[in-house]
Amino acid sequence: MLKYEIFKDILETKNFTRTAENMNLTQSAVSHAMKSLEEDIGFDLFIRGKKGVNITKAGYEIRTYVDSVITSQRRLNNKVNAINGKDTGHLRIASLGSTSTVVLPELISRYSGLYPGINLSFREGGLDEMREWLEDDLVDIIFLVEELITSEMYAEPCFEDEIMALIPKDYNMGHLDSIAINTLEKHPFILSYAHPHKYMQILFKKNKVKPNIKYSFSLNNTVMAMVEKGLGISMLPDSVMNNYRYDFDIVSFDTPIIRKISIVTKKGNSTNPLIKAFF
Repeated sequence: MLKYEIFKDILETKNFTRTAENMNLTQSAVSHAMKSLEEDIGFDLFIRGKKGVNITKAGYEIRTYVDSVITSQRRLNNKVNAINGKDTGHLRIASLGSTSTVVLPELISRYSGLYPGINLSFREGGLDEMREWLEDDLVDIIFLVEELITSEMYAEPCFEDEIMALIPKDYNMGHLDSIAINTLEKHPFILSYAHPHKYMQILFKKNKVKPNIKYSFSLNNTVMAMVEKGLGISMLPDSVMNNYRYDFDIVSFDTPIIRKISIVTKKGNSTNPLIKAFF
């Protein structure tokens, strides 16, 4: 099973050294494991190069089967432990940066008290990334806005925060209690790709606004820095700005825009007691 787990990690890192670090192994152990796996199955899995490794066509074709083997083995282990009354296993969680600081500590503390033998691993990502990780069985639980939850998912509400307008100081709007949503159309708009395009489209359509998008950035911190420099206005959830020292005005919209976050897993996972207990 370790060989398969190493193979899966290399698909993400494209680097033997990084995989060795992730899995607390030596690089030679990783290389040996992959050589052994290639000998077992009879074909090469990776093409080695100076800039890392790329998966072969044959390796690409078996990747989903490897995922299934790993997931099935993990579920079997968890089920056997549950039947035997042993609280051991591994739970993989992905969250937004804001979720990690706002609600995750309390959830982890409660869960660890109930299941001290369960190992928890975490990764942070954007909304689109997390949906892909869940679909590919790379994680067991994610945090997702309600607009992106599908019928294949099991979800329970977790927390809400308000999406606020970020406005440069020299726009002289800081004295206002709120602004109209169509203000986004009257000034250069700085879009954060930390929220996926589909979600932002839904948000804009729901509020009947077409922002004058001038700049787009993948990191919220960059968006805030651009607003500080007076390059335009933007909108972000207030929880994103909790630990940021900013020099711009934060104003509500006339009709508050509330972001609703849920804890989400695949429907097939919802009967697993170790997963369900996290909700």
